[in-house]
Amino acid sequence: MSETDLNSQTKRKARRPRLRWIVIALLVAALVATALRAWVNAHQSTAVRGTAWDVHLEYRLKAAQPGAELSLATPLDSKAQRLFKQELTLDGLQLRSTKGNHGGPRRLAMRATRAGEVAVDADFLVHRFEQRYRSRPSEASLSTEQRERDLSPESGIEVGGTVVRAALERINAPSDEMAGVVQRIYQYSHDKLVYRPKRGAETAVAALQTGRATGLGKARAMVALCRTAGVPARIVTGFVLAEQNPARPVHWVEVYEKDRWRPYDPKHGYEGQLPGGYAVFSRGAPLLETRNASITRVDYEVSEGDVPLSAAGGQRSIVDILDLSRLPLSARATLATLLLLPLGALLNAFVRSVVGVQTFGTFTPAMLALAAIYVDWLTAVVIFAVVGVIALFGRSRLPGLKLTRAPRLTIVFALVALAMALAISLMAQFDLLTGTQVVLLPIVILTSLVDRIYAVADEQGLHTASIRLLWTGITALGCFFILSSEALGDLLVSYPELHLITIALVLALSAYKGPQLRQFAPMRWLSTPAKTTDKGADAD
Repeated sequence: MSETDLNSQTKRKARRPRLRWIVIALLVAALVATALRAWVNAHQSTAVRGTAWDVHLEYRLKAAQPGAELSLATPLDSKAQRLFKQELTLDGLQLRSTKGNHGGPRRLAMRATRAGEVAVDADFLVHRFEQRYRSRPSEASLSTEQRERDLSPESGIEVGGTVVRAALERINAPSDEMAGVVQRIYQYSHDKLVYRPKRGAETAVAALQTGRATGLGKARAMVALCRTAGVPARIVTGFVLAEQNPARPVHWVEVYEKDRWRPYDPKHGYEGQLPGGYAVFSRGAPLLETRNASITRVDYEVSEGDVPLSAAGGQRSIVDILDLSRLPLSARATLATLLLLPLGALLNAFVRSVVGVQTFGTFTPAMLALAAIYVDWLTAVVIFAVVGVIALFGRSRLPGLKLTRAPRLTIVFALVALAMALAISLMAQFDLLTGTQVVLLPIVILTSLVDRIYAVADEQGLHTASIRLLWTGITALGCFFILSSEALGDLLVSYPELHLITIALVLALSAYKGPQLRQFAPMRWLSTPAKTTDKGADAD
C-alpha cells in the first residue's frame, strides 16, 4: 500500500469519530429545540392563543349530468382570525382547483364525475385571535369594474325598480347627502323590516312590499336601496363562531363609504363595527354556487375545537418569524411540501446506501413525485406514459450521431415538450383534462431523465438502464407517499427543527459501510453490473 493510500485511510479513520459526534449533536439539538417549542406552545395562555372553531358544511346535491360544476366558499383570513386547516370529503365529485371570485378570494372548484346524487362535506378549523381582533374598516380602493358590479342588480337584489324607488322616497334620503343616505337606509332596514326567520321574504322587493324579511332578506333590501341610491354595497355571508348545531349562516352588508368598506348588520343592529366571532366566508356570492346541479339537503354545524399548540396569537414579535404555523393556510401548504422534499432525498440516500442500488439522480425521484402530487393519478399516468413512449422512441432514432450534451439535451427537450402537448390534447379530446399546471414542473426533469437513461444504456447496456429506471420509479413512488402525507407536512411546519434529524441521518448514511440488501439472494437479480464508464450519469 502506498504512502498516499495510508494517509487517506488514516484521515478517514480520524474523521469517523468527528462525524459520529456531529450526528449526536444534531440529534440532541433537534430534540431540545422541539421540546422547547412544544413547552412554550403548551404554556401559552388562552388569551394569547385565542380559540379554535370547527365549521362543518355538508351538502347533498343532484347533478343533472357529469361535468356539473360547484364552487364552495372557504373562510377568509383577517386580523381577527385565519383558516388553520381544511378537510374535504367528496362523493361523486372531483376537486379541480381553487379559483377567485371576480379576482377576489379563492373558492374550491369541483366537478361531478357522474349524474345523480353527489355530496361534499367540508370541515374548516378557524383560529380566532382574542387580543388582536380589530373590526375597524381599513382603506380599500374600488376599481371601475368592481364599482359597476356593486351597483348592478342580481338575483334577489332588484335595483332601480318601482318598489325600491318608492321605499327610497319614504325613507326620504336625498342622494346628495351620502352619509345620511346610508344611515337612513340602515335604520329603515333594521327598524321597519320585521325579522321573520321562517315566513319572512328573502328577496329585496318582497321584503320591502311585505315589511317582513329573513336575515338574508333584510341584507338584500339594504343592498338594493343603497345601490339604487348610487352607493356601492354587497352581501357578506359567514358564520358566528359559537356553539351551534344545527348552525345557520349569517348575512350582513358592507357599504363603500369614504374609501372604506363599512359593515352593517340590519338584523342584529350592528353599525360600522361587528362584534368578535363573525367569520367571513364569501363576499358578493353564496356559500355554494352550482351549475347543472341542484342542492337537495344542507347541514351546518359550528363547534369549539382544540387550539393548535403551535398557534400564534397576541401581539406581533420578532420571535414570530420562527413560527411558520402563523402563516395563512395556502402558504403553510406550500411550505409543507417544500419541507417534505428533503425526506424524499433522504429516502433516495437510503436506497443507495442500504439497499445498494442506483437511481437516476439524487433529487429526480422526489421531483417526479412532486410533479404528480398536484394532479389526479389518471393525468399523471397519461402524461408520463405518452412522454416516455414518444421521447424514448425519438431519442432512439438518433443512433450514430456524435452529439455533444447541449444539442442532445435540446433535441430531447423538444421531443418531451411535443409529447406533453400531445398528451394534454389527447386528454382534452376525451374530456379528462383537469388542468395544465402539470406540464410546468416535470418537463425539465423528464428531459434530463430521458437523456440519462440513454446515456447509461449506451455505456453500460439496456439491462443496467432498465434496473436503474425501475428503482427510480420505486423510489419516486415512496417519495409520492411522503409528499402526500398531510400529517407529516403539518408536523414539519410546526417543528421545522426536526430537519436537524434529517441532516444527521444523511450524514450517518454517508458513513454507512454495513451489508446492503442487494447482497442477499432474493435481491441479487435487481443488482446492476459493475459500473465502468458512467460519465456523470448520476450527477444532478
